[in-house]
Amino acid sequence: MTKPTSTRLPVYFLSHGGPTFMYRDGAGGQPDAWDFINGLGKHILNDIKPKTILVVSAHWASGDETSDAGYTYSPAKGATAIQIAHGPDADGNHKLIYDFSNFPAHMYKEKFPSKPNLKLAKNVKSTLAASGIESEIVDRGIDHGVWVPFKVAFPDGLGDIPLIQVSLFNSEDPERHYKLGAALAPLRDQGVLIVTSGMSVHNLLFRRNPGPFKFSAEFDELLKDAVEAQEGQDRLNALTHLLTLPVARDAHPTYEHILPIHVAAGAAFDDKAKRLFTAVSGSLAWGEYIFGDDVKGGVCSVA
Repeated sequence: MTKPTSTRLPVYFLSHGGPTFMYRDGAGGQPDAWDFINGLGKHILNDIKPKTILVVSAHWASGDETSDAGYTYSPAKGATAIQIAHGPDADGNHKLIYDFSNFPAHMYKEKFPSKPNLKLAKNVKSTLAASGIESEIVDRGIDHGVWVPFKVAFPDGLGDIPLIQVSLFNSEDPERHYKLGAALAPLRDQGVLIVTSGMSVHNLLFRRNPGPFKFSAEFDELLKDAVEAQEGQDRLNALTHLLTLPVARDAHPTYEHILPIHVAAGAAFDDKAKRLFTAVSGSLAWGEYIFGDDVKGGVCSVA
């Protein structure tokens, strides 16, 4: 993969899987996706070299009382301020939220060291305010949509690179999330790597039936077409239209796992985009995307 050609960092959309994703060869893992994310992490540390990483995860919508008991995503009718996590533990690392249930006990003891930074969180808040988006800094850890794929990407943790998590809106409106990304975009010129974390297809039918399901591959390819073939407002229009198709609700019974790619598209605006990897597994798909300098002028590959 080529190094970025300007000070503006790229934007990523990562499909993160479930908590078992942290184990490459364990039951419920996805070895090929694991290998991709692990290689991408090396590239980020060695070539991108961000000053800060900002992540938006499918597992946190503003106002959610996310806990270790499980998912709490429930779109609300009213507007809610975006939230920014700042919840250090006794060692100064982000607290971890084990927001999954009925898994082996050892999974609730896994660790991922990463540092919050209140000054940077306040900078994110000011950046959002400049675009008219209200936000608040809250005492919260990071959920498994962040620390599980990051544990794969960065096995030794993030070292001195601060990590900031920002919530989704408590809404299924794709345009609101695109505007959230656009509001965060100036941070790319300040050494901030924006990573959004969801799934290109996320339907938990696989728990009862391994498939295959026709809708998984169909939606995964439609998403690729919408992201790669368009830029700016046209890409937003394509992504918004995609969610109106019947196959969208097959691929995403609720939209929290696809909305992060709207945030990524907003942060990228007219940057070229490329799907770097995908795998379809039952009622899931693992599309991994980059928007920005790594794809300008050539093919990007993390093999």
